[in-house]
Amino acid sequence: MGPVTYYEGYVFLLAVASLGVLKLKRWVPLALILILALNVSKFVQATEFYRHQVGERMDLFNLVQKSGIQNAVVFLRTGSGSTSPSELARNGLDFNGPVLLVDELGPQEDAKLIASLPGRAFYVYTYDFFKLQGRLEPYDEKLVEPWAKTYAETHRPVSGPEPSHLE
Repeated sequence: MGPVTYYEGYVFLLAVASLGVLKLKRWVPLALILILALNVSKFVQATEFYRHQVGERMDLFNLVQKSGIQNAVVFLRTGSGSTSPSELARNGLDFNGPVLLVDELGPQEDAKLIASLPGRAFYVYTYDFFKLQGRLEPYDEKLVEPWAKTYAETHRPVSGPEPSHLE
């Protein structure tokens, strides 16, 4: 349920509010001041929240721009703040921009992508949620090994007896 579903009720809310204003004329200035103060407070709070959120989401793009890398592929090991890696992978339709952003899918899939894009430099992006900043490093298979082991353990195919209803 969102704001769209409340539109029908606004007419009745306005009517009730108008009746209240007519009956309590002496409280109108105080109510207006209170409403204005609450709106300003909420505006300041929302501005700070969204400034922080935009900063987190722009971290990857700012790092890429600062580093000056070109003709590169950046594997996204993590998201950036509250943004997932898939949301950060913003590439053009033709997938041939100066810097491609791709999800890190594991050593085998990454190796296929590396082989299919000769001449490009490869990097890995990780975001430190405690320091609230990302890091861009050259892709190194040695750095992938600890992650690959964890990935293999958590994405192991299910094995065991077939369920009895499929026999």
